[in-house]
Amino acid sequence: MDTLSEVRAAIDRVDEQLIELLAERLKAVKRAAELKQAPHEALVTWRVEEVAQRVREAAMAAGFDPDVAERIWRAMMEECIAYERRALGERVTNRPEECVTNRQEESR
Repeated sequence: MDTLSEVRAAIDRVDEQLIELLAERLKAVKRAAELKQAPHEALVTWRVEEVAQRVREAAMAAGFDPDVAERIWRAMMEECIAYERRALGERVTNRPEECVTNRQEESR
């Protein structure tokens, strides 16, 4: 990589790989949301801390600043938790038994 164009092309290739990996991660997050019952289950504090520690260790081993890696992962986890909460909230409010109750209340 001798030119800025070559460097940018390399960054673009890495970004494409990251997007594929993030899409795979989100599929797993979606599945986790399917297995949970209520929005309050989206945030599992011990799991967030476990992932953050694992990421720091992996970053150090890779020669990547562990503080930067942790900030990136915490932001990503925050978005995933928000996604789970929305998905769980929608599922809870769209349960058939609640729809029946809501229709009965609306007809009053």
